[in-house]
Amino acid sequence: MRLLRLLLLLLPVALFTAGCEQDTSAPLLDFISDGTSLTADRTANAADTFQVRVFAEVREGGSGLQRLTITTQERFYRNLTQARFADSLPLVYFDTVFAQPTPPKTFLFTNRFGASTNAGRQDWKYTITDVDGNKATRGYRIEVRPADSINPLHTYSVRLQAPRTNASRAILAAERGFVLPAYATHHPGELPGYQDWADLLYVPTATGATLAAPSASTALSAPVLRVSRWQRRRATLLGASTLTLAEFNAITTASAISNAVTAANVTAGAAVPVGLNKAVAFRTVEGNEGVLFVTALGTTAPVDLVMTVKILR
Repeated sequence: MRLLRLLLLLLPVALFTAGCEQDTSAPLLDFISDGTSLTADRTANAADTFQVRVFAEVREGGSGLQRLTITTQERFYRNLTQARFADSLPLVYFDTVFAQPTPPKTFLFTNRFGASTNAGRQDWKYTITDVDGNKATRGYRIEVRPADSINPLHTYSVRLQAPRTNASRAILAAERGFVLPAYATHHPGELPGYQDWADLLYVPTATGATLAAPSASTALSAPVLRVSRWQRRRATLLGASTLTLAEFNAITTASAISNAVTAANVTAGAAVPVGLNKAVAFRTVEGNEGVLFVTALGTTAPVDLVMTVKILR
């Protein structure tokens, strides 16, 4: 009986010890915040902008960090029977290998991104690997529930940044309503990346701002985008449109979109000069037609472009 009582007393201690066991060989990986950075799942409005600060450190005695990879996997709620509304595999958003032979013991990276404008979810996964092959993973989910989630005409507003650095969000995946930094399209590895979804690029030129298809020769003039290294350069069709703001705002049907695209005489792999109160019509390689209108400009040259997009889903 005394033995039984002793075992009962020791049992909670044993369970607590077992529950606290951790993999002490894997690197430390965590999200940190100054009070504004994202650290957990979030329900967001369309195109909300977030900042994530991810910190990695080797365990005591570790040799160093080797690689950080960020992937996203999106699932839209509009039509799950169509493959383009659900990623079958994660898409590589960021991938970097640290300098050798003296890899860092710690690493801090800030990821700034905008949520999709479509109803659905984005699952973000961060993986740090050390030089011994040990891994640690953290993640979060962003859910978006816009008011027009079942409307075949999708309307949203985004800001395209001038491509000053590889973190500048200068690339638009038009149907997804997702603005991408240059580094999200640099990955040529074994997993798919965002080259397959990049429809429009913001390319500053000597004569002003230009929107270009990835396949356009003009796209090569923005070295930060590194388009010459892409394995897949989408031949989006583009054309300048004469739509006024009032005419653009009046577009509410599929036929009105199609008429605007036809009138603009869109061309595959084109580049179109843009500016304040200018409109562009386009058709993606999947056949999704759309128009956009530049509603505001940034204040520092090369200026950012604020635009409203209307696209058929």
